[in-house]
Amino acid sequence: MKKFLLILSCVLSFYSCTNHTYLMNETKKIENGWSYDEILKYNVEILDTNALYGIEMEIQHSTLYNFQNIYVNIETTFPNGQSIKESVSVDLADKKGKWYGSGGESKSVVVDLQEAAFFEQAGDYSFKLSQHTRDENLEGIEAIRFGLRELNESRTAQ
Repeated sequence: MKKFLLILSCVLSFYSCTNHTYLMNETKKIENGWSYDEILKYNVEILDTNALYGIEMEIQHSTLYNFQNIYVNIETTFPNGQSIKESVSVDLADKKGKWYGSGGESKSVVVDLQEAAFFEQAGDYSFKLSQHTRDENLEGIEAIRFGLRELNESRTAQ
């Protein structure tokens, strides 16, 4: 009986750590490569300005992708209309060319962009993602998932 309870406890603990509640979790498929002028837009409404969130991006790509990394511009537009832009470099392979992430011919790499993020304004936010790499059209990029997960924590509790 003790073994059963120990195993059950471990399984429940694992499940609670991996079961995230997403406020927004959307995947955009990319057909025929990701061009400079293809902007991926994700929208979310923030109601709780005290809550903390994890912001993540997942890049799915073919093993035929020509580069070791990818540069992504992320433009965040706030409810008041102001926006900020940031560039992020994501390594998809090591220096020897071994791909990171899971999958076979199609690899998937998850990047935590910001942990314990908070939003000072309630309202509608938009996130625009665009590629900013050497080629006009990035062959081999298949999909981009952008997610905002609730951390069940408050910034006032810290």
